Amino acid sequence: MGLTQDESGSASFGISRMRKASFLAPTLEFLMKRHRPETLGARGALVSGALPWRMDARRREHLKRELAQAERHLAEGKGHIDRQVMIIAELERDGHDTTTAKEFLATLEQAQQLHESHRQHVLSELGA
Repeated sequence: MGLTQDESGSASFGISRMRKASFLAPTLEFLMKRHRPETLGARGALVSGALPWRMDARRREHLKRELAQAERHLAEGKGHIDRQVMIIAELERDGHDTTTAKEFLATLEQAQQLHESHRQHVLSELGA
């Protein structure tokens, strides 16, 4: 095997495409043997929902962190909403226009609903 030049003019080490592909076969076999047969689909791809226990544990830890973050967002969102309600009351008391403040409150409430929805989704994935 010597240094050769292909049709495009780039140099290669003279390994045919077939031999390059054969180098990958042992790696694929190794990866397939690492997983239980029921976790492999028709083309050797992992089937979702049938992952090895190690991957389930990682996913579970990720979901726990995501749940904690969703709960933080809910708590912070509640604080933002409470503060905005106080601002609106103060603006009304002082006779100011509250249109923009009320629109912002509606946006905060929509975001809060999204946070709650996300929290419920994570809880359902955790099976809680």
